[in-house]
Amino acid sequence: MASGARRGEKLGWLIGWSGGFVWLLALAVVWLVEGRVWVAAAGILLWLAAELFVVRITPWRYPGTRYFWLMLPLYLILIAATVLVMVGFGKKELSARDWSSFAWILPMLTPLFILGRRRWDG
Repeated sequence: MASGARRGEKLGWLIGWSGGFVWLLALAVVWLVEGRVWVAAAGILLWLAAELFVVRITPWRYPGTRYFWLMLPLYLILIAATVLVMVGFGKKELSARDWSSFAWILPMLTPLFILGRRRWDG
């Protein structure tokens, strides 16, 4: 394949995942302005970890690896970021009712199951 082959897919991976985590950086900046340094630092570290995974663990670098394994670390960071947001907004403890807040993540997991078995090399 030519070097420009599958450029749209590569951009989709990089821009899509990066865009999916930009809200975390924005919230970290807000927390920093509010003087909540520890939660801001945790948000920035999670955002940096997500960006590192987005750039380093890509399907074209690991063409024989199923997408499920490439996306899983990013989804785990997303779940950790969700917990951080709950803590950052003052939730000291999570009740059973609060766990229902994670239900919105379920539709976001569909790519794991729809695309999870695919690989970059076919």
